[in-house]
Amino acid sequence: MIGIFDSGSGGLTVLRALRERAPYCDVVYFADFANMPYGNRTQYELRKLTRDAIAILIKQGAREIISACNSVSAQMLLGLSKEFHASGIEIIEMVTPTVNAISEENRLVALPTRAKKILLVATQATISSNIYKNAFAEKEIVIEQTAIPPLAEAIEKGVPEEEIQNILQSYLSDAVLYDIDMVILGCTQYPLIKKSFENFFRKNILNTTTFNPANSVALEAVKQFNIEGNGKLTFLTSKKSERFYDLVNDLFPNTPKRSIVVETI
Repeated sequence: MIGIFDSGSGGLTVLRALRERAPYCDVVYFADFANMPYGNRTQYELRKLTRDAIAILIKQGAREIISACNSVSAQMLLGLSKEFHASGIEIIEMVTPTVNAISEENRLVALPTRAKKILLVATQATISSNIYKNAFAEKEIVIEQTAIPPLAEAIEKGVPEEEIQNILQSYLSDAVLYDIDMVILGCTQYPLIKKSFENFFRKNILNTTTFNPANSVALEAVKQFNIEGNGKLTFLTSKKSERFYDLVNDLFPNTPKRSIVVETI
């Protein structure tokens, strides 16, 4: 069984990408709404929340785990992955598959006139860690970074499109000056409003693409993890969220209801 955890609904984008490639894998998903958002947490808090989330997934029988929260990826790469690997638990985080995929794409699809300019948008915790920036630097790729602190929580609340656009305008107006070619959605909640990002950049910049890391992470999971099973999805939440239940129904409409279990723990 594969385990996935996130602070909220964002990891559902990773789960959807995984199920598109492995429709019969059994997955247990943990959404930690009681402690959301993770994006403004300290490193100490993130480390504790990460350990707690993984412990919940292990208790459910998961031995192969996807950390679908970019804010905790720094913790994964700073020792937690090795710690759990020693206990027989394999973990895939968001950063490494994303950086590898984009660096490979850069090699295969070179722009004729100039180097590709990349912007990472993410939570404050992800930006402050410089985890993406450093990983790209190892591939000799320079990126710009912009934190959008209120966005993940706004997405979880399901605020209107006008409010989303106002948030993007407040935090990304300077990004227009970068003349960006690619925008990395570096928080798993962000792909839930991918069209909102596209609308914003369409109004300001031509020929900008949005990159959803969920696809790269899902491909890595298919390579490394056992994807056989009965197609059962188990969703655990630390706090009730009606929007989460609605998203589960919207994102997995073809999964038989008897194969979906949602519980608050």
